[in-house]
Amino acid sequence: MTQLLDPALQGCRRLFLRNHEVPVRIGVHDFEHQAAQRMRFNVDLYVPLATSTPTQDRLDEVVDYDFVRLTIKHRIEQGHINLQETLVDELARAMLAHIEALGWSGAVPHFRGCSGELNLAPRAYHSGDFEEVGWMLQRLRQRAGTPLWVVGISLGGNALLRWAAEAGESAAATARAVAAVCSPLDLAAAGHAIDHGLNRWLYARMFLATMKPRALQR
Repeated sequence: MTQLLDPALQGCRRLFLRNHEVPVRIGVHDFEHQAAQRMRFNVDLYVPLATSTPTQDRLDEVVDYDFVRLTIKHRIEQGHINLQETLVDELARAMLAHIEALGWSGAVPHFRGCSGELNLAPRAYHSGDFEEVGWMLQRLRQRAGTPLWVVGISLGGNALLRWAAEAGESAAATARAVAAVCSPLDLAAAGHAIDHGLNRWLYARMFLATMKPRALQR
């Protein structure tokens, strides 16, 4: 309930799905293409009370949160998914499209070359790159007309935290709050760990298998 103490959520009802376990065909390796793996999904939605307070005890007066399970089910039924990040992004976009349920608008930005479109810019990113994060956030802030809630995943979280640190107090004009999920904070240590042991066989091989074709296309 702590999250509901935030003033921006006081007019909302919290809906959540916990430990929803389903078989998913996911993974880039040959053995992962042979059989489905069990995955657990946890989702939180904050629904405006104005659209979720019944007066006549009818289902059509509230948000039918079965759509959360159905959204997951429909995406899984479309076929094999290589990356967990792809699945999460697609589910996030589907949830955000259900504006009546969220009461918010949202965007899922990607780094250049990570959205399925080729990076046509004359440069790529480096590990300390954060300027374009600020560029994207400023334009989203102008469109929204209010400070943003921003979440960065993996390296996106690292870049987001770097932007917040560099912006200092001025970041508050753009973002009400920022959070990083599964983000490497020490990139040198993370790079060393990825290149050794089981990580070298699993993650590094998969990462290079997707990066090399994109580099050759450029």
